[in-house]
Order: sequence, then C-alpha cells, then structure tokens
Amino acid sequence: MFDLKTIHAVLDQLEQEKGIPREKVIEAIAMSLASAYKKEYGKKGQIIKADFDLDSGKTEFTQVKTVVDESMIKPELTEEEIDGELEEETDVDDTRVRFNPEQHIMIEDAQKIKKGSLPGDEIVFPLEPKDDFGRIAAQTAKQTIIQKIREA
Repeated sequence: MFDLKTIHAVLDQLEQEKGIPREKVIEAIAMSLASAYKKEYGKKGQIIKADFDLDSGKTEFTQVKTVVDESMIKPELTEEEIDGELEEETDVDDTRVRFNPEQHIMIEDAQKIKKGSLPGDEIVFPLEPKDDFGRIAAQTAKQTIIQKIREA
C-alpha cells in the first residue's frame, strides 16, 4: 500500500530541514488514515484509531468504546426536547452522557467481552483492514497530515 522508502526519505527530510520529530509525523499519518477510514467506511459518532507500522507499511484500524453504566447515562430525549420546544436545562455538574452505541458499551455487555471491565474503561474492537480509499477520504487524509505538520 505504501512506498516505505519514500516515507522514510520524507521523514528524514522533515526531521533535518524543518526539525519536526519523526514520531509527530508518524502520529499525523496514523490520524489521517483513521480520519480517511471513518470518512469512507465509518458511521457517525464512531471513534476510530489507526496504528501505522512503519516497518511493514501495514495499518490496523480499531474502534474504541467507553464502558458505561446506568448512572452515567442521561435519560432519553422526549419529543418536545427533540422538537426544541423546551428550554434545555444546563446542569454544569452533570457529567452524564447520552448513550451512543457507536461510542459506548453497557457494562453488562463489556464484561461478556472482557472480564473485570469497569465503568470508564475503554474496550478496543478491531476493524476490517481497508486500503482502498476514495478521492474524498484521501483528500481528508492529506489535509489532516498537512494540519498536523503545521502544528508541529
């Protein structure tokens, strides 16, 4: 999928000329691949991470879900709240979240997958590896890399 010689050459060049550490660029590549994967194959609300292996050129994609229990979840919205007719009460101390099946997993289900899971833990699910991104996803990846290199 990747031309590793070119990647190594670019990493060396960025490190020497711009003073950008290799780790930052590799992190930017991994983030860009995760954003491209999400754009092309993901669902709304998914938390996708990519692990890019510089030696082999392979990328592993994972989805991360946070373990929650009933006390951590806000109640479902009523129809009036959905329609926007009711004023939303903002409780600053309320750290509860709305349950999203793409981001959260109930503690009962998490313990079936990983014994000893506690609320707040993260469960990592492997995703099917893909390397054929469309034009839009590739453009998203490019923009992410450029942004992260500018930040570095």
